Amino acid sequence: MLAFAVFGLNGSGLVAALDIGVLVVLAWVDFDRRLLPNRIVLPSAAFVFAAQVALAPGHALELGAYALGTALVLLLAYLVYPAGLGLGDVKLGLLLGASLGGAVVLGLLVGTLAAAAAAVAVLIREGSAGRKASLPLGTFLAFGAIVALFVAQPPLAG
Repeated sequence: MLAFAVFGLNGSGLVAALDIGVLVVLAWVDFDRRLLPNRIVLPSAAFVFAAQVALAPGHALELGAYALGTALVLLLAYLVYPAGLGLGDVKLGLLLGASLGGAVVLGLLVGTLAAAAAAVAVLIREGSAGRKASLPLGTFLAFGAIVALFVAQPPLAG
């Protein structure tokens, strides 16, 4: 409902509402199972990309670049430190870039800062044993994406 209130009862509102719904489901699954299922992430990324392009055909190249660029950034992070994130997070980058366009930078920043804050809280609570704890990065990236969606309001057309 909030998506329709912010973006309107139109294509942008529908894409935003569906995107938020998918991100909430992915955040929960990642939190619960430490897994971002391909059967949710990949079709959602394709659908959101197609819907965004249908709303604003002139931005297809831009959205594709943000989707692939976000996935590439996360892939590089995965290659540098595979224990820090999984390939599901990399694929989630496709969805985030297609959803947010240029606002994906804000989404990644908010999500990363939220994950860092949670990591500090774990370290404070558990001491040095907390260094071995794992956090579901996808949950935090989904949170950052939802924040960016409402702050930057990136859906391209209505």
